[in-house]
Formats: sequence, C-alpha cells, structure tokens
Amino acid sequence: MKAVKLPHDQRVYVNVMESLVTQEVGKQIKETPPRIRRYLRMEEVVT
Repeated sequence: MKAVKLPHDQRVYVNVMESLVTQEVGKQIKETPPRIRRYLRMEEVVT
C-alpha cells in the first residue's frame, strides 16, 4: 500500500482507542441478555 501525503489541514485524525472501545462495547452489548440490553445505550457506555 502506498502512503499518501496530504497537507496538514486535510488530514483526518483517527483515535485508534476510540475505534477499539466502540468495537468491544458492541461485542459486549450483543452478549448481554435482552432484558438488560434494553436499558443500555451504546453512546453512553462508550463515553
């Protein structure tokens, strides 16, 4: 894969930990029983 150099003002910042946390929370919520899951909101758990 060839790296593309963009000007500083056009770079997109991606926090890897945010992505990993979102993936893990999604996995954990899927494994949570439905009676508990209905009280959980993905956005609140991730933050």
